[in-house]
Amino acid sequence: MKNFINKLEITRLPISKMQKLEVAEFAEEVIGVVHKYNPEEMQINAMYDLLVANKPLIAQLKVHYGVDPYRLDLKPAREMMMLLVSNIKLKVRLATKTNDPKDFHAIESAINSSLRYLYRCKNAKTVNQKIRGFLNDVETDEELQAAITQFDLLEDVMQLSSALDRVRELSSKSYKRTSSRIDVSAMEHMKAVYSAVEHVFNEIEMAHLLNPELDYSPLVGELNVLVGKYRRLIVIREHNNRRLAALKKAEEEAMGDDDANGTDGADTDDEMNNSESSTEQDSTEGETSTDEETTVDDDEEGHESDVQTTSIEMMDIPSGETTTLESRDDSDQSADQEAAASDDSDQEL
Repeated sequence: MKNFINKLEITRLPISKMQKLEVAEFAEEVIGVVHKYNPEEMQINAMYDLLVANKPLIAQLKVHYGVDPYRLDLKPAREMMMLLVSNIKLKVRLATKTNDPKDFHAIESAINSSLRYLYRCKNAKTVNQKIRGFLNDVETDEELQAAITQFDLLEDVMQLSSALDRVRELSSKSYKRTSSRIDVSAMEHMKAVYSAVEHVFNEIEMAHLLNPELDYSPLVGELNVLVGKYRRLIVIREHNNRRLAALKKAEEEAMGDDDANGTDGADTDDEMNNSESSTEQDSTEGETSTDEETTVDDDEEGHESDVQTTSIEMMDIPSGETTTLESRDDSDQSADQEAAASDDSDQEL
């Protein structure tokens, strides 16, 4: 019962919150700590040997799967190889202008069969095979060798061969580096390594109960200090992540407020511009209406003056009175005639 009361325990780490480099470093430090206490004497060598056997898996956790450095060198190497091919073709064309074209029959045949229309190739492997075929023809065809030597193209052909070898070497290194990657996810890889570490911890805790005569307290204490160091790293990283997330959220909210204020300001400006334009339109319409009223008033006044002038002129003309006097004279004459006629009739009677 005493052994269970004084049971020694090793703190565990949350594997889901650890990075793969941390897991690899933690496993290596555990190996170093356990090794100092002589696992065979402490009777914990079974799981310890299993953890040591997983060192290649631990080393793979340290591999950085970033940009392939060989691919960065491969592109300029291929470009140089294509420039050398173009240089050979250009030199042959220039030489045919100053020499007998029949002397270039072997060279032109090799170029047309292997180096022509390389840009139509569907992939880089086909380009490499065509260039390799041209170089093989140079090595096996004596007539072609003689023509290349005669027109000083041998050095260019050798440079092309070196460029092709360089491209193939870089491609091989790139494939080898890619094939070294494990075909499992990083989390599964980390769990496999951490499981081996946990097996060592479990064996130490069981050995403490099975072998009470051995003192495991120093070993367990040092392992707990190691675990505490990594736990603090996890806590610090979590706090930093929360702080950065809060800062990012605050920046996004500030940007959203600025955008909203900018939109409101633009709407206010539009409203002010619209009000100003409407005010200008109203003032313009008022001025126009005032002018129209003035024009109408002037027209009406002119019309009234014309009417008054006309009436005045009609009053000035004495045509009415002349007509009335004339009619009165005519009526008097007719009356006088009727009176004279009546007097004559009386005298006859």
